[in-house]
Amino acid sequence: MESTLVDKRSQITKVNNATSLIELLAAIILCIFGMFLAELGNEINSPIIYWSGIVASISAAGYITMKFLTAIMGFINTYLDLKERTQRKTSKTNQ
Repeated sequence: MESTLVDKRSQITKVNNATSLIELLAAIILCIFGMFLAELGNEINSPIIYWSGIVASISAAGYITMKFLTAIMGFINTYLDLKERTQRKTSKTNQ
């Protein structure tokens, strides 16, 4: 029973990781496309295309930054949980 739960959790984690990677790849592509659009707007003297590209690049870069910071916070939380569990285990064995 417990092994089935662990298997399902690991499958869910794998799916979530794959989804996050796909989202990150899409954001990177959107950022590159936005930079390309801004350069195109600059070359043909079209401020609408230029600013559309700038907005797309900035929003995609913000999303990438948010995902990066979320990953760092998740890593820190995992580290702190592991540290807390280790301390609880050592306190139980010392009693």
